[in-house]
Amino acid sequence: MGYRSTVSYAIYAPEKVMLAKLAAWRLTGEHAQALAECSIGVHEGDGYITFDADDVKWYLQYEDVAIHERLWGELAQDSEFSGTFIRLGENDDDTECRNFGDGEPLMRVTRGIETNVPDFKPLRDTDRGVSGPA
Repeated sequence: MGYRSTVSYAIYAPEKVMLAKLAAWRLTGEHAQALAECSIGVHEGDGYITFDADDVKWYLQYEDVAIHERLWGELAQDSEFSGTFIRLGENDDDTECRNFGDGEPLMRVTRGIETNVPDFKPLRDTDRGVSGPA
């Protein structure tokens, strides 16, 4: 089993910059495995690389994690790129958020309450001040 996390990251740059970087990597084979696990696309003049994984063991000593950290690390050093990384651990207090670049963060952690209560017939109509079965 082991401790599991949900991980997402998104990296973007001007479309021409992103496409040039991807073309260079394609020639060298660099980051091929990580990129094969990512979604890559363009939108309104920007290029994007995104990654999402649920229920993963995100330990740096694991090669399938290290490949993504190397990709992240390389692009974090390039001033034309911006990125957001979020890892949510199993425990409520285990959240890791990282950003680089001058762009707007592409992701954020939200907090909410999800309920699994079935629809039921109310015993009290609070709008009319009536109690008892309707």
